[in-house]
Amino acid sequence: MGHAIQLFAGPDLLVMSQVRAQFIEREGVEPGASYQLFSDTIETLKHLVEKGINNFVLTHRNTSTYKIMKATGMEAYILDTITIDDGFRRKPDPEAFLYLMNKHDLSQKTTLNVGDRLFDIQAGRGAGLLGCLIKDAYNKSYLDEADYIVSSRRGVLDLIEM
Repeated sequence: MGHAIQLFAGPDLLVMSQVRAQFIEREGVEPGASYQLFSDTIETLKHLVEKGINNFVLTHRNTSTYKIMKATGMEAYILDTITIDDGFRRKPDPEAFLYLMNKHDLSQKTTLNVGDRLFDIQAGRGAGLLGCLIKDAYNKSYLDEADYIVSSRRGVLDLIEM
């Protein structure tokens, strides 16, 4: 939602703030609070946790991420989350990936980075991780950048069975 507000408001921060305030007034929620997950997200996360696999969220979004995760039930399947408000450099810089790997003693050999944008794959690669790109209509131009490509979140389950 932040991108949409920025698109409509342009570079003027005052206008952007006004557009955001109007959204909150009209919708009664912060931008992103009514966010819908992809239909297979919770099912996939649940299966991964059942297999003993830890899930992490590393996002360029702010702390509204926590509200979204709680509202959708996603938080039950996530071990740790990093948002832009945590102060790490933005992807494709691998700083936040390296922090999570160190904090949770994650190995490059057993950790898979899953994302849907080029900077997700680049950040993971910078941390020495293999990357799995979830293909969509917007990321077809950089499919060759990923080590693995799946067409849905559920496709990740097939990869871990390999």
